Amino acid sequence: MSGPRPPWGQPPYPPPPPRPPLPPKPPPSKSTAALLAFLLGWTGAHNFYLGQRWRGIGHVVLLGLAGAVWAVIALYTLYIIFWYSDLYLGHTMGPGSELLITVLVILGYGLVIANVVWAVIEGIVILVRPAPEARR
Repeated sequence: MSGPRPPWGQPPYPPPPPRPPLPPKPPPSKSTAALLAFLLGWTGAHNFYLGQRWRGIGHVVLLGLAGAVWAVIALYTLYIIFWYSDLYLGHTMGPGSELLITVLVILGYGLVIANVVWAVIEGIVILVRPAPEARR
């Protein structure tokens, strides 16, 4: 016999044969990455395609922050409309409310513009730098 048998009487199964190694993945296409950067760069798609997960997450976080700011603007505007429903009867908002909405709008657009500029710069860098196989 080859060794101790399990208590239920069945011989143990042999280990599975080793798996063959996976073929190497081709490097990501430079033109595809640049196209993703210019068209969907604000979502970080080009970074996810290139395997740079944390940069892609940075784009998604910036986009989420801009969305959160705009959600706050929408909720605050609804609050103003429903709480001060007599605005349409000639009353005006206070200067603090106008300033808050203005700052939030500028902040939201600023985040989106920063995200798009970041993506365009990364797209230019993708086009300018040498292909991965040429680097040493």
